[in-house]
Parts: sequence; structure tokens; C-alpha cells
Amino acid sequence: MRWVSKFDDLSPYRDSEGDKGTFSLEGATGFLRRQSLAIFGTLFVFFILGQIYCVVATRNYTASAAVFIDPRMVDPFQKDANPGGFDSETPLLNSQLEIIKSERVAFSVIEKLDLEKDPEFASPNLSLIGNLLQLVTGIFNRRSEDAKYILKREVVRTFESRLKVKRQTLTYVFEIDFDSINPAKAAKIANAIANAYIHDQLEARKETNKIGNLWLQERLTELRDEALRTDHAVQLFKRENGIVNTGHGLINEQQLVEKNTQLSLATQNVAESKTRLDRIMEVIQTGAGAGMGNISDALKNDVTTRLRLQYVDVAKREAEISAKYGANHIAAVNARSEMREIERNIFDQLRQIADSYKSDYEIAVNRQKAVQNEIDKLVQQAASMDELSVQLRQLESAAQASRALYDNFLQKFIESTQRQSYPIPDARVITAATPPLSPSWPRKMLIIPGSILSGLILGMAVGLFREKVDGVFRTSAQVEAVLAVEMLGVLPQLRQSDLLAQDPNDKNKSPGSHDIVLPDCGSLNYAVKNPFSLFARTLRNAKVVADIKARDGAKKGKTDCKIIGIVSALPNEGKTLIASNLAHLIANAGEKCVLIDGDLHNPTLSRFLAADAKAGLVEVASGTATMEDVLRQEPSIGLLLIPAVVSSRISDSNEILVSDGMRSGLERLRRNFSYIIVDLPPLVPIVDAKASAHLFDGFILVIEWGKTNRKIVSETLKGASAVYEKLIGCFLNKVEVSAMRKFEHHHDDHYRHLYYEEYG
Repeated sequence: MRWVSKFDDLSPYRDSEGDKGTFSLEGATGFLRRQSLAIFGTLFVFFILGQIYCVVATRNYTASAAVFIDPRMVDPFQKDANPGGFDSETPLLNSQLEIIKSERVAFSVIEKLDLEKDPEFASPNLSLIGNLLQLVTGIFNRRSEDAKYILKREVVRTFESRLKVKRQTLTYVFEIDFDSINPAKAAKIANAIANAYIHDQLEARKETNKIGNLWLQERLTELRDEALRTDHAVQLFKRENGIVNTGHGLINEQQLVEKNTQLSLATQNVAESKTRLDRIMEVIQTGAGAGMGNISDALKNDVTTRLRLQYVDVAKREAEISAKYGANHIAAVNARSEMREIERNIFDQLRQIADSYKSDYEIAVNRQKAVQNEIDKLVQQAASMDELSVQLRQLESAAQASRALYDNFLQKFIESTQRQSYPIPDARVITAATPPLSPSWPRKMLIIPGSILSGLILGMAVGLFREKVDGVFRTSAQVEAVLAVEMLGVLPQLRQSDLLAQDPNDKNKSPGSHDIVLPDCGSLNYAVKNPFSLFARTLRNAKVVADIKARDGAKKGKTDCKIIGIVSALPNEGKTLIASNLAHLIANAGEKCVLIDGDLHNPTLSRFLAADAKAGLVEVASGTATMEDVLRQEPSIGLLLIPAVVSSRISDSNEILVSDGMRSGLERLRRNFSYIIVDLPPLVPIVDAKASAHLFDGFILVIEWGKTNRKIVSETLKGASAVYEKLIGCFLNKVEVSAMRKFEHHHDDHYRHLYYEEYG
């Protein structure tokens, strides 16, 4: 026999064919219907808890102050384009955010507002774990100094937990939020934090400038000494090497320039003297006395001027005489002689001038040579001063650099001193905090939806957990999937008035009678009394299946299906009710049927239908009575009953059921009746059904809906293979129809009898 067990694979999301592992809308809606109580119950509990929390929770108020860090607030003594050191770079602005949240600012506000004495900060409401930690730390820290330190740290931790600072996106504005149980206190602390941050900026800048000034003073002293030392080195070098600077350069360079100028003038004088000398010598050599008019010195000489005037007068007279008396006239001859004498005197004067020109020329030449010699000496001196000039320039450059560096640091020192006396912060408060009108916590608009969502999520989780741990049979598909047995149908839970409620000692019974006495409105013949009910129609399916099995068996040469045992895995699953109603339906249909109470441990049928019987199945099995002797009949439909009369507990009931008397009695009944329905004990605690399985043609398994564990039934049938092999099918009994619709919603109309209303 091959067993199919799918117990571990069953999923709450299954369709009508039993497909598993895939999500479907029908499966999800079915899950919601099945677990609606758990889901909405959890949701309701969380909703109530959220409401309670909103009522009892401590109200916190959040005050907000806005601080603007202005990079354009320029210090009048600051030459940098960005004096505050801030720009649009995120790391720099994030650094300012951390400064606002720093312990330095926190300590400043705590000290200023004396928050260490405020119960809200000094004794905050701690959780259970926080109280335990505080107790433990108090044991190991007994000194007052440690207690003060711990108190201070606790105040700071509480302060920081209530402070939130965030930067408004793409701006230089920081929003400072502070929570407190008092709205005025929240606003006061938020403003104090903003002011403490600005004050901290000023103090930090002041401290920085102070440290910078001290360093600048020390550095200025060093630079001043260095500048004096380099200047002294330049002067000493000049003195040792005879280098004199007149303010326009070195003296030898200035002298060389002057001498070059003198040389140029001397050269010019030589040229002029030579020209004058050459001209007068040309006049003297050519005898052209009249040409002396081109000689400037001759014109300036008084003697030469008189001689020339005389010469002109005599020449004029001689011309007149020659014209009047002839050229040979004695007066003309004398005049010409006088002219020659005057001309000779003129040339004597020219020679004297020529001698003077020659002397001037010689003087000019000598002066030119002297100047040239001096220039040559200066050039030699300049060549020897080149190496000294290089060293001098190096010393002067070092001295100039030292002086420039000293002047620069001196200017910085002056500016720093001015900034120190002119403090300008880079931040300012643009929105002061005001006491909030409404609390920021608890936020009902957040808590209530959050509690509803949490309740819904947890409710879904609870529902899924219940589905996962639900190990009972709920649907026909589960029965067929787990047991691989044909499902005969689902039997609804009968009304309370139809249950087994009548006392066996009821006065309606006929003492000493051999008839079956049914309880009034009892459930043992419910199917006969309500033939159009779902219970009756479903139960008839067992007879139909048994008939089909009998026909199939006849075709294969097997025995027909007449002896049918009604079994269940566990007690109280309703097998007795089904056995009785099935037998009543068969007998009511005109078939010859015998109902046997085979449950020797709990003969319920016998107690209710034949309470006065003196003999029964035990006597037949033992041979002390025949089947005919113990038969009881129901008069209206002709149903026969073989009761089980048990006076005490029987330990070997299985031996009774497999006895020869029992076997022979069943064979006689097979020959005379169409159906023999046997109510057998449960399979789990008792082995009667398993031991007598060879005497039966088939078995019908009864499973209680919503209670019988799937794994128990599966394992029980594995251990009772003889019963399993002859199973005709099984019933799901005691089904809550309204609840069943949550598991097999596609059968809603079927469970509501809509298909049978026109036939009812």
C-alpha cells in the first residue's frame, strides 16, 4: 500500500483543487475570512492601546529657533573675500551643525539656565533597564565627586536627547529644535542654544586672535632682529670694501658717468681747436689776408680790425688815384706800398692768432688724454668691484626680504589687534523660538494610524501563525490530499435539540419489548426525519459509493460490499451518529439492513436504542445466543439492531470480534440482509477494528471537522493498513457551516442550501 502524506505541505492559500504554494486572490480572501477575528481583534487592541497611550503619555513641546550663517557679513578690517571661513561646501556647514550639537554649547546652556537643578533633566523618567543601570552605577560610585560627575553626564545626555539640529536643504539656515514638557522652557532653551552658539563663535574667534597676536608678537621680534642684522651686514660690507652709495648708485659708477661726459666735451674741444688752427694756417699759407674775415678771433682783435679798416681806406684811395691819375702815379704807387705794409702787419697778427690756436689745440688734446686716463682707471676699478657687487646685491636682497616680511607681519598684527576689538559673528538668529501652542508628542495623527497599522500587521502575523499551526482537517481537499481517500461529503453540526440528550431510563420506552425505542427528536434518526436536509443527502452518498464498490467488485469477481464498518481515529467524532442515521436511511429506503453496535467499550447505540436488552453481540460471539435471539427491530421502518450488552469493562474485546461465533454470525447476516452497518470503536486507543478488518467488506472513516489532528489520522491509518485498504471514503462530521464557508468559499451556495431550496 502506498501512503500519500502532505501534512507538512498544506498551505492556507489553496484553491478548490488543493493546489498549494501559490498565492491566489481566493486563498487570500479565504484567509481573511478565517482569521478575521484574530486580525481585527489584534487591530482593535492596538487601536485602544494607541488611544490609551495618547491619553496617558507625557506631553512634550518642541520649540524651534532658526540660525543663519552669513558668509557675506564682512569684517571691515578683513581683506579676505570670505571672512567667516564658510562657503557652500557641505562638510563646512556640517561642521557648524556638529558645533551646535557639541557638549561645549550644551554645558554653556546647562550652566547658564541652571538645568542641573531642574527635575526634568536631573531626574528624567528612565525605563526599567535605565533605572537598573543607574542603581548599579550608584553602588560602585559612592564618592560625592563621582555622583556629581554622573549627575552632570546624565543632564548632558538628557539635554542632547531632546535637542535636534538640522540644516534646511541648500541654505545656510540651521533649525534648532528642543523638546520639553513645558512650552515656555522649550522656547527658552532653544533660544539659549542659539545664543550660546553665537557666543561660542565670538569666544572662539577672540581666543584664536589672542593666540595669533601672541604668536605674531614673538614672530615680529624675530623678524625685526633679522632685518636689523641683514641691514647691518650690508653697511659693514660697504664700509669694509669702500663702497659708497650716494643715493643714485655707487660713487665709482657715478664718477665714471661724469668722466665720460668730460671726455665727450674734451673730444669736442679738440675737434674745434683743430678746425680753427687748420683754417687760420690755410689763410696764412695762401696769403689770402682778405679771408681773415672768416676767422672769428681775427674779427675780435682790435689791431687786426684797425689794420683792416686802414687797408680798406688805402685801397679805396689807390683806386680813386689810379682811376683819376693812372696806376703809375706816384700817389697810386705809394698807396699800393702802404697797402702791402698793412697786409704784412695783418699777417703778423694772424700768425700770432695761429700760435694762440695751436696752443689751445695742444691744451685740448692734453686734457682729452687726461680724461681718458682717468676713465681707464675708473673702468679698472669697476671691473674689480664686480664680485663685491654680487655679494652686495645678495646682502641687500636678504635685507630687503627681511624688511618686507617684517612689514607684512606688522600689518597683520595691526589688523588682528583691530579685529580683536571689533567682534563680528558669522551667524545670527533670524527666528527666535516661541512657546509652542500644541504638543509635539504624543502625535495622534501619527500614533493612531501607526497603532492601527501595527495591529493589522501583527494580526496578519497571528493569523498566519494560526494557519501554520492549525493541524486539523478543515476542507475536503485537505482530507483527499493528506489521506489519499475519497471524500464522501461534509456533515453539518446538528442543532442542539437533535443531540443525544435523552436518558436511557426515559418513560417513553416499552419495558420488555424487543423493539428499538428512539429518543424524542433524537439525532440517531435525524436523516429519516429530515430527508431533504444537507445531512441526509450527504449521508446517502455513502450508500451510493458502497453500491458502486459492490458493482465494481462483482465485475472483478470479488465479494459485494455488504458489511460496512463505521470507524474514527479518536473518540467522540460522531461515528455512532453516522452509523445510526446511515442504517436508518438504508432501511427507510426499503433495503434489509442490520445495525450492529460493535463498540464493546462504549456501546452508545445499545444504551439509547436497546437499553433493556439482556443479550447481544458478546453472547453471539461466545455461542450462548444466536443472531436471531438478540435482534431488535424499529417498527416504523423495519431496521434491525444487534446491541452490545456489557455489564463490565472487557479487556479482550478484539478476541470477541474475531471469534468464530462472530464470523459465522456475520456470514448468516450477509446471506439474509443487503447491508450490515457496524459501529466500531475508535482506531487510536483500541485495536478492535484493525483486528477484525478481514471480516468487513469496507470501512467509512469519520473525521471531526476542526478538531481531529491531521497527523494523528495519517499515522493511525498507517498503522491500520488493513482498514485503510478497505476504506470506501470518509466524512467530515460536525461541520460548522458558517465557518466552513471561510475555508471553501466556492461552496458557499452549497452550504447555504441554495441548490435545494426548490426541492425542499
